[in-house]
Amino acid sequence: MDLVPGTEIMTEAIDHTRFIHAHNYSDDVVLVPQPSADEHDPLNWSKMWKTTVIVNQGLFVLLSVFTALSIAPLTPIYMVEWDRSLSEVALLSGAVVISLGYANLVIIPCSNFFGRRPVLLACCAITLATDVWQALATSYESFLAARVLSGIGTAANESLMILVVTDIYFLNERGRFAGLYL
Repeated sequence: MDLVPGTEIMTEAIDHTRFIHAHNYSDDVVLVPQPSADEHDPLNWSKMWKTTVIVNQGLFVLLSVFTALSIAPLTPIYMVEWDRSLSEVALLSGAVVISLGYANLVIIPCSNFFGRRPVLLACCAITLATDVWQALATSYESFLAARVLSGIGTAANESLMILVVTDIYFLNERGRFAGLYL
C-alpha cells in the first residue's frame, strides 16, 4: 500500500508491524512517533514536566508578543515625545513585524542545528535586552533600532512553539496543545 506523503500509520494493518499503543492497550491509538527507550526522550517525559515546558513556552509567547506588538495605544504619546509623524511612529510596529518575519529564516535552521533550548534562550535574552533598551531609549532612532532587534527575539514564538509541541507530544495529542497556543 502506498502512503500519501505526510500521512502516518496509526494502525497495525500494514506489514504486520508491532507498534506501541497509547496507554499500552492494543485497541488504543498507535503512538506516532514511536517512543524510544531513552528516559531523556521528550516523548517519555512525565505529564507534569511536559505541562511545565508548555506553560513556560506559553509565558514566553505572551510576554514577548505583548511587549513587541502592543504599542499602538501609545502612538499619540510617541508622536509628541519625539515630534514625529504618524507614519514614522507606525514604523515602530512595522519594523518589529518585518524583522519578526525574516528572523524565522534564521531561527528555524539554527534550532535544528543547535537545538531548541539554546535558540529559545538566546531569543529570550534578546527580547529581554531589547525591552530594557526600549525602556531606556532617549531618541526615536535608538527606540526604532531596539524595536527591530526585538522582532528578532520575538520571532521564536512564531515558529518554535509549534516545534516544541511536536517534539514533546505524540501525534494524537498535538492538536490540543497547538490549539491552545494558537
